[in-house]
Amino acid sequence: MPRILLFLLFIALPVHAAETLHGEVVAIADGDTLTLLTADKVRHRIRLDQIDTPEKGQAFGNRTRQALAARVFRREVTVVVHDTDRYGRRVGEVLVNGESVNRALVLDGFAWAYRRYLRDQDYLDLERQAREARRGLWSEADPVPPWEWRRGVRERAPGKPEEAGFECAPLKRCAAMQSCEEALFQLRECGAGLIDGDGDGIPCERLCAGG
Repeated sequence: MPRILLFLLFIALPVHAAETLHGEVVAIADGDTLTLLTADKVRHRIRLDQIDTPEKGQAFGNRTRQALAARVFRREVTVVVHDTDRYGRRVGEVLVNGESVNRALVLDGFAWAYRRYLRDQDYLDLERQAREARRGLWSEADPVPPWEWRRGVRERAPGKPEEAGFECAPLKRCAAMQSCEEALFQLRECGAGLIDGDGDGIPCERLCAGG
């Protein structure tokens, strides 16, 4: 095939660029989840990519949320979207004036590099710098990664329905539940996904995460 035809075929191929969103941050759920309001008045739940931050019930959970809010709340940001998670949240890098908020949170000691979803090894170096400088959560003697903390919460759920003393009620709201164990039972055994609004595996934050 002549080179000119190859060239024309190449430039005709579709280019799959990452989706980009622009808007104002109008809500902060926790240290790695926010709500973006675009110019066309559409709200998008955004999960910051490649990082994981302490949960509300952990040490530095509230401080991490405050750190994210200080950087983005009521500010215009750009989100370079790389994925959509199973909860419908856009997963991406949040930029303020061209600077990465995801990376800043890791460097300042408010987030871990999220090994499970890591694509850019630079995040590990940023985490190392924060740890060596004992910034943020690294000022603690032995900080627990949030993915391990969430696993511990889930393991407190009753193992079998007959042992739990609970009955499935998938539409039951958090306000009607008496304990974290009941909420975990409803989520894990009964598929009550509505009580895990931010999709982090911890239902009813008030009961299960101390928030």
